[in-house]
Amino acid sequence: NEEGVQFAKIFQDAGAEAIQVRAHYYGHRGGLLHPDRFYYPELHKPILEGLDWNKTGKAVILPLAEAVKRAVTVPVIMAGRLDAVLGEKLLEEGKIDYVGMTRRLLADSELPNKVMHGKLANIRSCLGCLYCMDVRLHNKPVMCRVNAQVNRERELTYEPARQKKKVLVVGAGPSGMEAARVAALRGHEVYLYDKEPKLGGLLPLVALLKDLEIRDIMDFIKWFQLQLAELGVKVKLGQEMNDTIIGQLKPDVVIAATGGIHSTVSIPGIESAKIITSGDLHRQIKSFLRFFNPITLETLTKIWMPIGKRVIIIGGRIHGCEMAEFLVKRNRQVTIIDDADSLGEGMTGDDKFQLFPWLDKKGVKRYLGVKYNSIAKGKLNITTKEGQNIALKADTILTTLPLSSNTEIIQRLKDRAPEVYFIGDCQDPQLMAEAIAAGAIIGNSI
Repeated sequence: NEEGVQFAKIFQDAGAEAIQVRAHYYGHRGGLLHPDRFYYPELHKPILEGLDWNKTGKAVILPLAEAVKRAVTVPVIMAGRLDAVLGEKLLEEGKIDYVGMTRRLLADSELPNKVMHGKLANIRSCLGCLYCMDVRLHNKPVMCRVNAQVNRERELTYEPARQKKKVLVVGAGPSGMEAARVAALRGHEVYLYDKEPKLGGLLPLVALLKDLEIRDIMDFIKWFQLQLAELGVKVKLGQEMNDTIIGQLKPDVVIAATGGIHSTVSIPGIESAKIITSGDLHRQIKSFLRFFNPITLETLTKIWMPIGKRVIIIGGRIHGCEMAEFLVKRNRQVTIIDDADSLGEGMTGDDKFQLFPWLDKKGVKRYLGVKYNSIAKGKLNITTKEGQNIALKADTILTTLPLSSNTEIIQRLKDRAPEVYFIGDCQDPQLMAEAIAAGAIIGNSI
């Protein structure tokens, strides 16, 4: 701290017109550039002294910035997961002179203008997920999980439509909401239907599992709700699409974003075992989400869940790894198995780097490249990649497999309007970034 203050004085004396305060720590991937990541999967210990850890990483280096500001007369800039509200507060208190942002400006490039006009609720949430950095580290163009326009600015211009159309969007998950938003933004008359009573599709469930991002994901859903309302999208929740509705609306365009089908695994004896499939789990959680928001439900699951003490998770992709993290934090003994040879497909490199050693520390066993033999007497019998036969005992077996395309909805809707499109998981199950991009692209093209 003192050394940094002396450097700041030297830079000012040398003619620097402003000082940006940053800090690094080489005991953690990314150092203090992304201080919120110190909380994933849990707050890393020992906690570095002399910093402010009271806001889950936001403004963690504020004590350093304040020390520099006391020592120099030029403006002091600070970044570090600041949002508009906290940034304004620090400016009003005179603790810093400029608010620095990177990830939040990718999520919403209009953030400064929205702050200037007092439209804070219209700021699109940054999830802090580091997807933007992950794609860059894989030699791909920088993109954002929640903002499809990043690196597609020339493609996704959202110009007014030449011909106004009546657009029916079926499914209010991320791809459906984005398709409805962009189509309405371009001047189309848009109807959005979903059989669930709330917006978001799988997003509330994702929020429940991702405690670090839970509030940001919920704010993202609220952002969509506000945008759809301001754009005049006619949202019909708790209403499953049927031929009568389509016949009454007579849409020019139907966009199906109904989500995928839960995949199953074929193992002898699985029918009689205590299996909870991803479909079962989703239905159970959705039933609870009718009465509790994800933040409340996340707290309640720490008290009770209908899942036994010893859990086997079949599926080692992003779904299984995030479920393992969730269950370990609720004192479950977890084993992950998969017939694939890799673990964590779909996760960012940063999440893998943080999560896998943590799972080791928590005693989570992983078996990859296995062959599923049978389930009998509460045991899952497998053959490991090395050829060893093992019987794994569990109170609960969870399957967390990727979704499959919804061929039934495709067949049912394919001829119901002059233009019919299928996006998101119902057509090609992928991850959130691809789902939102698919919605933006189709909304921009019709």
